[in-house]
Amino acid sequence: MSVKKLSEHDAYKNGTCVRVRRGNVMISWKEARARRLAEMSPEQRREYEAQTPRSRAALLAAEIAYEARMSAGLTQAELGERLGRKQTYISALESGRANPTIATLEELVDATGKRLELNIV
Repeated sequence: MSVKKLSEHDAYKNGTCVRVRRGNVMISWKEARARRLAEMSPEQRREYEAQTPRSRAALLAAEIAYEARMSAGLTQAELGERLGRKQTYISALESGRANPTIATLEELVDATGKRLELNIV
């Protein structure tokens, strides 16, 4: 069973904070992480916490893709069409099976009418 998403807390461990703007509201990874952890079983939480830094980066990308798509009210197929990609690619991004570049994430977020912000703190 794979565990999705990464949090602001985990991103700050590496000195980076990444957020997705949802309309006029900034959704923090701390909030997203709390929601995800609340949905997980104890086994899923242990698996999540055991992720390597590389897999945590893929999970962070998954959270960005998911939050951007959901905030735009799009299905995976609709977002894929906007990007000229298949729905299966969007699914791979959102599940953490793909490890996209920042440019790919920016393209995805732009396709949802949002803006990607990367900050080092």
